[in-house]
Amino acid sequence: MRNGALSAVAAFIIWQGYDGAGPSAVSWIANLSTAQLAALIVGMVVLGLLAAQWWFLVHLLRQNGRLLVRLETLEGRLTAGGVAPAQNGIPAQTPAGLPVGTPAPSFSLVGLYGETLTLEALRATGKPVMLLFTDPNCGPCTAMLPEIGRWQEEHAEKLTISLISRGNPEENRAKSSEHGLANVLLQKDWEVAQAYLINGTPSAVLVQPGGTVSSPVWVARRI
Repeated sequence: MRNGALSAVAAFIIWQGYDGAGPSAVSWIANLSTAQLAALIVGMVVLGLLAAQWWFLVHLLRQNGRLLVRLETLEGRLTAGGVAPAQNGIPAQTPAGLPVGTPAPSFSLVGLYGETLTLEALRATGKPVMLLFTDPNCGPCTAMLPEIGRWQEEHAEKLTISLISRGNPEENRAKSSEHGLANVLLQKDWEVAQAYLINGTPSAVLVQPGGTVSSPVWVARRI
């Protein structure tokens, strides 16, 4: 319908203007003065720039829209995977530690003198067990060792404190002997810390005699 209407208009114009087409559509340009012609050129350039700017803005908005959709999809995947996205440019911290009431992951680790000790053996006394994750190269951990030795002595009747460290036995043995520490166990890498969702050292978590996690993770500033 549109094409037919336009064709009819074109046919009418050709029919009526066949004998006298009238002035050219651009013949008026020849009658312009130099100043008017310059103004016309400047105006056309401005219109061209405005059109280019409009096209660029539309293209940019389309790109931003696609980028926002991708970011929303990525944040949804991160949230589904348990990783909290950043808020206001500040990376969100994923809470450390297993939920209270979760069964404590079992382990079997070697001590400083070749002995093997398990979580079940630590719980066998019927007392809560504090697992204190340390590292021989951790400055705050080293600073805490005298205090930990005192805790083990003063709270021995109510609480079992075990240090889960790493590194070579000699280095750990020297520090443990200096401060009279007991129940120092060595993980090969970070396998036990990862099982308890520990993000750094020194950190501690309490395990009930029944084998469940009974506290959030305590970090250095809370111990």
